[in-house]
Amino acid sequence: MGNKSDLTITKTAESYYEGAIDRRSALTKWISTALENEAILGYVLMLPALILILTFIAYPFVLGVWMALTDKLVGKVGHFIGLLNFRRIFQSEIFWRTTWNTFIFTLSATFLKTVLGMWLAVLLNRKIRLARFIRATVLLPFIVPTV
Repeated sequence: MGNKSDLTITKTAESYYEGAIDRRSALTKWISTALENEAILGYVLMLPALILILTFIAYPFVLGVWMALTDKLVGKVGHFIGLLNFRRIFQSEIFWRTTWNTFIFTLSATFLKTVLGMWLAVLLNRKIRLARFIRATVLLPFIVPTV
């Protein structure tokens, strides 16, 4: 058999192990009690979505606002300059020309798509000889997968 010090070490290890079991069972009991509460369970179940939203939406948004208010360049530290970037862009002739071109393109594309869609709808609603073929041709891109 062992000596007295081995017995002391064994008793100490056993009491440590029992304490760990007690702490673990207390933690398990606390978690199970907390998760039985619907309000807490709801927050726990929303936590992964919240983490994803903060990671992929909130962080880039805050970073974009910060970069808009600084003179940050790639690989260099940016310094806060306030609204100077916005003042520069609104005074730029290229910005206003690009904005006007985008506005004209959007209006003309919307108008042309609406007219073409209405014309096609009227055409398909009539009793014409090729109505089924035209309908199939129009709907084919929606039916066939792009892969």
